[in-house]
Amino acid sequence: MKHSQRYMRRPGSQTGQTARGNWFNTDAGFEKAANAQPATFQKRGFPFRIDGLRGAGLFLVNMNVVRNFDLPGRATFQFRVDVQNLFDSVLWGTPELNPTSTNFGKITTHPNSIMRFFTFVSKVTF
Repeated sequence: MKHSQRYMRRPGSQTGQTARGNWFNTDAGFEKAANAQPATFQKRGFPFRIDGLRGAGLFLVNMNVVRNFDLPGRATFQFRVDVQNLFDSVLWGTPELNPTSTNFGKITTHPNSIMRFFTFVSKVTF
């Protein structure tokens, strides 16, 4: 197993899939006891980067539906519906990286959540 895969796999997981409650393997040798943490004058107490670890991805789907109707003469009527964030997806934050925290390795925030918006537009051209 590669070094980066050691952090990505959850205990008991063979596929390496992650979940908000256990974003990476928190039992991969991290010192969780507060009294055993390196002193603040140490150059490096926790790795700046864990290979292969990323936050949750961005998944937004927008949709636009247009229907044109012919009116008498040269006039036309257009009806349009725009939908932002069609599936109402939540944009999750990054996992907690403090090994002494009880939420270590968990995603507990959802900053910048984008709500689903519907926009209805009608236009008459003559």
